[in-house]
Amino acid sequence: MGIFAKRQKAVEHKSAPAYSSPWQSPLEELIVSNLLGFSSDDAPLTRAEAIQLDAVNRGVQVIKSTITALPLQALDVAGHPLVTQPSLLRQLSQGYSNFQTIGYIVDSLIFYGYCFLRVDSRDFTGYPTFITWIPRNEETTKDGWLTHAFGQPVAPHDVIFIDGLTQGILTEGRQVLNRARNLEKVIAEFSSNPTPHTILKNISGNELDKEEILQVLSDYRQARRQDGITYLNSNFEIDFPGRDTDALLIAGKNQMAVSIARLLNLSAHLVDATLTGQSLNYQNAASRNSDQIGAVQPFMNAITSALSLYLPNGQTVSFNTADLLKPDQATRFSNYETALRAGFMTTNEIRVLEGLPELQEPLTPAQNPPAAEEVAK
Repeated sequence: MGIFAKRQKAVEHKSAPAYSSPWQSPLEELIVSNLLGFSSDDAPLTRAEAIQLDAVNRGVQVIKSTITALPLQALDVAGHPLVTQPSLLRQLSQGYSNFQTIGYIVDSLIFYGYCFLRVDSRDFTGYPTFITWIPRNEETTKDGWLTHAFGQPVAPHDVIFIDGLTQGILTEGRQVLNRARNLEKVIAEFSSNPTPHTILKNISGNELDKEEILQVLSDYRQARRQDGITYLNSNFEIDFPGRDTDALLIAGKNQMAVSIARLLNLSAHLVDATLTGQSLNYQNAASRNSDQIGAVQPFMNAITSALSLYLPNGQTVSFNTADLLKPDQATRFSNYETALRAGFMTTNEIRVLEGLPELQEPLTPAQNPPAAEEVAK
């Protein structure tokens, strides 16, 4: 069972109780839509409905997998990582990995544009050590602020609010998502009741009986299977009505995927869609990853800016993107060689960057340094 289907047994003291689903019931959202006067075609989709759309599912997975792969870190005033990282960033929620917790948070930001966290424990200085993500169907708010979570009251100072740049795709992308859903319905109907791809029309004026019709169709199929070529005399005419429909549906599905990619702030290729006349040619993995990081940056900034408010003054939270954006080995070694010859890096500094142990007698820039390839041996 996936992480959105259940949560582990509640840990001691203030952690969240187990529950069947972290998302608002589709029935509840349907009732709200009916009360607001929406028809079935223009009613806001629920998360459960939206995630069934191929492009939405793909885009959400791209965003979440990109962000959850990045470790959180605290930086000092100068922007350098702290030697001792806060325990909160090492494990946000008791009993859950950061992969899970950050995945929940990002999912909420994508679909709803915000999420609440509850502070579960603090250290002796008063800074949070553990927090719990609050699913939308477990939150009670008043004047826009969380008052109860999982049916229990929450003190105002124990609430962390993460606000995104948008109101979420369910609200701001309602029209796009509805058009995509309607197109999916058309495609499903077409798949269940396909239009014949080939029609042989008898234009002779003489009706054929059932046996003759079956014989004509059998001969046509046999000829097509042999070499793809067949012959029709003047009594028959051939038509291919299904081809245009197929092409239109494929083009429409691609265009909807492009619209959903824009809604998610992603490049079209990240949701397996194509743009006419455009192509991407990344020089290396670092440039491809840089494009991906840029796309998900608004979600990352929303999380880090909120968490930074709960660290001591001068400290900030960031996602460590160094490994993801690291250039390829040839580019790195070329840069190292330039740095060595210019005298502003030492051999040991390069070895540290490459994850290698320092030499006992480190070379300094003033000494005649070896080539970068020798450094990494």
